Amino acid sequence: MRTLWFTLLAACGSSDDDTGGAETDAADADADADADADADADADADADGDADDDTDGTPTVPESMFAFTWATADFAAYEGKTVHVALTERTAPFYTLPQRSGTIVAGALYVEFGDVLVAGTEYFIDFYLDIDSDGVCDLPPADHVWHIAIGAVTSDVDFLFEHDALPFDTMGCQPFL
Repeated sequence: MRTLWFTLLAACGSSDDDTGGAETDAADADADADADADADADADADADGDADDDTDGTPTVPESMFAFTWATADFAAYEGKTVHVALTERTAPFYTLPQRSGTIVAGALYVEFGDVLVAGTEYFIDFYLDIDSDGVCDLPPADHVWHIAIGAVTSDVDFLFEHDALPFDTMGCQPFL
């Protein structure tokens, strides 16, 4: 029967190109049981198994994101000085988010990062008080430097820092080098 089909196709000037056209045969059938015409098991028209329209197999559904805010209210002795703040993922590839900075006014500073924290991810909060006002993170005593780990994020993080609560940690300069 298959030989006869090819003979008929040749006689009428058509071809069996398995594209799902009018000359449908078993080879033209969709390879899976979904409504689209591709061979994967999702409902989009790409060739991977995820639910988006790309073909790389990686879902592009946005992850849950949470806000981060760094604040202090006890820096009166450092009026006019700048604090530089960075957030770095605690696992490889140790991605550092865009840094923020601000100037101490009336002993306080409030730095908002917005929704930058990914749910379930652990971070380092690295920051320094630029005592010598050179814009470079220098080891203490030239600047005051901190490096603080936070656990897996499950909600917005409001980090209120008290200057004398923790000792300096020179690892805090790493994201600023």
